[in-house]
Amino acid sequence: MSLQGITVAISPSGIQYFTNVLLVNEIVAALQKVRPASKTIYAGDITISVGKGGSTWAGNVVIALSSGSMSSFTPTFQSLTQGDNGQFTLTLLATNFQATFNWNEQYDNYESHPNGGTRMTGHSNDNYPYSVGFSQMTITVVFRFVFSNNDWAFNFISAAVHTTGVSPNIPSNSIVGLEEYAGCFSSQVSAATKQAVDTIDFSAPITALIKPLFASIPASGHLTPDIAFQFPVGPSGLTFPGNSGIAAGVTGDVTYKGTAYAGANPPQLALPPVPANNHLNYYASDYTFNALMWAFCREGNLVATATPGNIPDPAALNTGNYNNTPLQALYTAYPNMPMTANIKALVAPKVQFKQVYDLTAANIGKLQNQLPPAVYAQLQVLKGSVFMDEPSFFAQLINALGRANAGQYKTVIESVALVVGAVVTHSDHVVLNVIDAGVPIPVITFDVSQTDVLQAFVLGISGTTQTLQFAFQIVTPLTTTTFVSSPIPGVNGGDFTMIWNWVLQPVYGTEVAKIGQAGVALPRIHGFDFLFNNATITMAPGYANVLSDVQHVTDSGVRYLMSKQLLEIDPNAAWEPFRSDLFKTKAAGGD
Repeated sequence: MSLQGITVAISPSGIQYFTNVLLVNEIVAALQKVRPASKTIYAGDITISVGKGGSTWAGNVVIALSSGSMSSFTPTFQSLTQGDNGQFTLTLLATNFQATFNWNEQYDNYESHPNGGTRMTGHSNDNYPYSVGFSQMTITVVFRFVFSNNDWAFNFISAAVHTTGVSPNIPSNSIVGLEEYAGCFSSQVSAATKQAVDTIDFSAPITALIKPLFASIPASGHLTPDIAFQFPVGPSGLTFPGNSGIAAGVTGDVTYKGTAYAGANPPQLALPPVPANNHLNYYASDYTFNALMWAFCREGNLVATATPGNIPDPAALNTGNYNNTPLQALYTAYPNMPMTANIKALVAPKVQFKQVYDLTAANIGKLQNQLPPAVYAQLQVLKGSVFMDEPSFFAQLINALGRANAGQYKTVIESVALVVGAVVTHSDHVVLNVIDAGVPIPVITFDVSQTDVLQAFVLGISGTTQTLQFAFQIVTPLTTTTFVSSPIPGVNGGDFTMIWNWVLQPVYGTEVAKIGQAGVALPRIHGFDFLFNNATITMAPGYANVLSDVQHVTDSGVRYLMSKQLLEIDPNAAWEPFRSDLFKTKAAGGD
């Protein structure tokens, strides 16, 4: 199966943000822990004194610099440039810092006499603190973004260090501090300590830092302990459009307990364009939504039991409600007895992103200045209606506006109503039970075909996973029911649509809504959270289009607060465009 269900493009500004906010800070912290290498300097012999009575000197002077460390070393971000094939060059600059060492010097002491005799008078082994100042260090780090061996990674390529303005501070008591020798040795020790700093190995801390960041991408798809989105690279691979941004496709497949969803027609979703004004642009195919619903169905979540205690009108689940109705035989067999209903999905709900006619309050509001006031007022009766095709849409316009007005204003109304919507079809199974002495007795079985439209798309948090979330809006005129069976003589059919829409569906809808509250996981690096209330989400045939920025967050409490931004700003804002008669079941816990 060749699958590419989720694609993403990262803008240059997104790359810069990632680098500057996280990578640079972490690299600086890592670099501040590095230590200059130890260095040995061979100074040879140093004359100490010369006189009539002879001379003294230090023989075979060896300077060992060890225990190196850096102080006042705070590199700052200078630039990040993108080269060919995913290669990036990061430049950092540090100024006015010091390298400090332990200075150990050892030598043999000699003296000579006028008669030509020479003797060793002892051995010196002394330690001093030593520091060398640097006016500037430029660090150039080169790495490449790759997908290799089923892992996302920034592969370290090289690091180059260039220092200038070296000012060694030779210990005042050192043998090399003698006036007649200090000048020439100063340049020698300066070169040696500069080399020790210039050859600091930055590759190890940078590699150790970057690898875990990208290793966190697969875990960003773990929705529940048993449901996970998979993010290996898809057929498009990892690309670098115009060497200005990053784009990649991932499978976006969903597994339940390790078993992958195997739906029909796996897509190869196109790569989104590199966004001009956002960090990220995601495409999420309707296939991934179907996989999500399949996983919830496999997990056994799409079941519910309706009782008199959890429905809007308890009397609706009592056989007395059906006295003197086409279900009279039910009342006759079990007069005035409580009932329950067992509901389950026959198959997982199916999603298709396609064109629909959606007369939301927001869409109708766009027409206030384009329609005569009387026509605009008449159109309000259709607020919240959704139509799957043009004939049904036009038929309802005629009913609401009259044939003449419907014909005259159809085009302008259609201009706001015709949108791409996420249409969901459900196939559910219902068993109505009579409760006799606490024992449920199955009395009627019927199947339901229901159509929903997904609405209120937002980015949010589900557990620890960040997802594209949504709500279900039932399109009640499209609900149909099919009688299956009944053991009661005289009950051999019936239209159970009203019972479903207004009695049972709100209960089942609370279970279905959990799918949308979980949502479709989007791949990301741990610690980079979506700016939830700043995202733009639109529908296109076959996929959802998500534009978003990210924010680097390290504190889980802050992440939790971010997930509540929409509700804290305006508890009704996300839902207001979708309030309608068809959507009243939301308040009662429906989908």
